[in-house]
Amino acid sequence: MPPLAPRRRFGLALLGWALVFAAGPGVLTAEGSLVLVICSLGAWGSAVVRETGPARWRSRLAEALPAFLGAGAQMAWIVYISAFGLACIAAAHALYALLAGWVARRLAPRLGPAVAVALGWWGVEVVRERTASWVGLVWIQLGHHAHHHPWLVGSARVLGPEGLGLVIALAGGALAALALERRARVRSLAPALVALALAAGLARLVPPPAEVQGPRVLLVQPGFAQERKRFDDPRTNFGASRTLTLEALAREDEPVDLVCWGESMLYVPLMEGVEEALAAGVEAPAWEEPFDPKLVRDFQRLEDDWVRRGLLAELPEGTAFATGAEVYGVRGTPPAIRRLNAVVLYDETGERGPAGVKRHLVPGAETMLGLERYDFVRHFAQDLVGYLPDFFPGETTRVLAFHDRAGKEHRFGATVCFDNAFTDAYVEPLREGRLDFHLVASNEAWYRTGFEMDQMIAFSRLIAIATGRSVVRATNSGVSLVIAPDGREVARVSVEGRDRAVAGTLAAGVPEPAHPASRTPYVVWGRPTIRLLGVAGVVLAFLFAAGDRARRSDRNPRGAGG
Repeated sequence: MPPLAPRRRFGLALLGWALVFAAGPGVLTAEGSLVLVICSLGAWGSAVVRETGPARWRSRLAEALPAFLGAGAQMAWIVYISAFGLACIAAAHALYALLAGWVARRLAPRLGPAVAVALGWWGVEVVRERTASWVGLVWIQLGHHAHHHPWLVGSARVLGPEGLGLVIALAGGALAALALERRARVRSLAPALVALALAAGLARLVPPPAEVQGPRVLLVQPGFAQERKRFDDPRTNFGASRTLTLEALAREDEPVDLVCWGESMLYVPLMEGVEEALAAGVEAPAWEEPFDPKLVRDFQRLEDDWVRRGLLAELPEGTAFATGAEVYGVRGTPPAIRRLNAVVLYDETGERGPAGVKRHLVPGAETMLGLERYDFVRHFAQDLVGYLPDFFPGETTRVLAFHDRAGKEHRFGATVCFDNAFTDAYVEPLREGRLDFHLVASNEAWYRTGFEMDQMIAFSRLIAIATGRSVVRATNSGVSLVIAPDGREVARVSVEGRDRAVAGTLAAGVPEPAHPASRTPYVVWGRPTIRLLGVAGVVLAFLFAAGDRARRSDRNPRGAGG
């Protein structure tokens, strides 16, 4: 294919990224648009698959700048934390976009433009999730755009979000090939048609698990803006959630088995093994407030007063309570007393078990990626965002358990906010043992009332379908809801037609699998297999490039004339 002028390359790439953004859930419509995202890949692919010609650096800039703008628009909420952080993440996306275009160009001569474009975008998307999640680059992916298409999204029980992304990428690659060739060719259309037919067939052949009615939960959404959550008096905020909870319980005719609050809504620092650690000589990092036995006892008394003798004493007998909380525990090597963003469960007897710790921290908002140990970084963070992001991440998803009034045990995976953008936090505990549903305690007030909330719901729906387990989302500002294992919405908190930035509650039953040991093919083997395919596509491009260089070197050995 002849080279493409930088100006035309920029225009097509910009159109592609603009359509990617417009296709996202919550941007033009609440569900988003599968058609638009396929068209976006067609526009982007028809630009990047063409060779750059002599204007190499201008062509690279023509691919990178639209990616910088498009990724910045997708992650725009980060500007509320740090405009500098948003620019860094957008720049990293631009580098990955350059890699995606390069992969497409290297694969095109052998695999054709349709498959090359698909593997370029999708393969790099998989690689990006595996290599760059630590800098917060993972957000909405291609597969999430199919979340509201039942004929297609059911295949996520086998393919997962990643496999659905490949199906969409092949459809976009076919459009790119048609734009380049100006006529339909079997070689260009066949991969997309086969992939769509396969996905539709899997959606019908692999049904969702049979369901039984699980526990009845009460979701409490106090409607706090981020400024109120961070800066208002903790006792006042705790009291508002407590009042909302008790008023809702008083209105309910049926008993509730589990009350759920959102991320870090307890407003009481919890201690997990800290007193014993202090006795053994373990200390907090130098930048944390020093701990001593008296401070630990003061925090424990606060928990007793506010929670055990306060809220829990007012809940109906036999009701469990799950909430997001800041927990201090012993983590790291060498061991130190670290701050954790977690979910804790007070079971039906009022006992609190080990915390389920957030695994995927937001860079710049919750972690400095280990750089907080340096004074100049701490000062920079304090000046930039007004606090020090120094939470310690969890290594696994903890499964918490409680009993309903009939004595039946229910087990849920405890995750927090940004975990919702990843699948590992939901697949891995299912591989290890029984899990009845997933719980996400989230703070989405950072998003105000923006489209990011709708995209979080798309993430949750794909997680529910791919794992065959319900997802319960408890947030402080919205959107709080229950999603069944087949992806249907059971119910959501809504006040006068609004589901975000409103104070409200919702009591709903949580569907659970009739056979607790059942697992979807995606959980059993699909996730690593499909990811390996994505990485293989990128590796193949490097092998092709190495082979081309070797052949050019053989034809023009060093020192030869001409």
